[in-house]
Amino acid sequence: MGSSRRMMQRYCVAVTCAFLALVPLTAQRAQSLELSAYDARPLADVISQLETRYGWIITYEDPPYEFTGDLDDVTLSVVRDPKNFKGKVLVPRRRRFDFKYPVSDRPRAEDVLAAVIRDYNMSGNHDGFRLLRTGSVFHVVPSVSANTVGLPTDRQSRLDVRVTIPVAERSVLETLELVAAQVRELTGVRIGMGGGNFLRQKKVRTGAATEPARDVLVRALASTGRDFSWRLQCDPGATKLCFFNVHVVKPPE
Repeated sequence: MGSSRRMMQRYCVAVTCAFLALVPLTAQRAQSLELSAYDARPLADVISQLETRYGWIITYEDPPYEFTGDLDDVTLSVVRDPKNFKGKVLVPRRRRFDFKYPVSDRPRAEDVLAAVIRDYNMSGNHDGFRLLRTGSVFHVVPSVSANTVGLPTDRQSRLDVRVTIPVAERSVLETLELVAAQVRELTGVRIGMGGGNFLRQKKVRTGAATEPARDVLVRALASTGRDFSWRLQCDPGATKLCFFNVHVVKPPE
């Protein structure tokens, strides 16, 4: 009887110790990622926060913003001489987006981004997005936005179009500009291409034969040996003008 009691005590101690050893790990795994944005492009803001936090490469593309109910007129606040300015300066209306997600020490980018897009698409906004992937690069691209009368309208990424450029050695920036020129020819959307001296000086030998424009852009930027991402932000309203802004994604600290 005494030996049985001692064995039971040892068993209970062992189980208790094992449970206590797991508590810190369980608590650590129960951490919550919480991100918030109040911005004209709140999803893009949250994506930038994820890039900074984890070092993931996540590109972003605006949907067409056509419905006046989704826009704000900021002409008086941004134009120096409004009396002599023809037209209006429109921007997407600022909105709030809060994202909360349980994460481990090493969250999977694809899981987190899928949750971000799911939550954003269910947050009551008139725009929606989908997630694509090219190797280690993730792309958040438009899937829906309101048309001029406010009706939900299916959208497609401007960079889905297939481009062809001759194989040659040229600067990375020239390659990006060639892709942008073909996107304009195929979609009617003008893309202003920004780039610093590094992209202007860095050479790459590449070409494309009816490849998605997005894949050619990724390959050209990857040739630099740096982790580049981009934001394709477009003027709201009737104008078809977008700006392709490139930035380096730094490793997390």
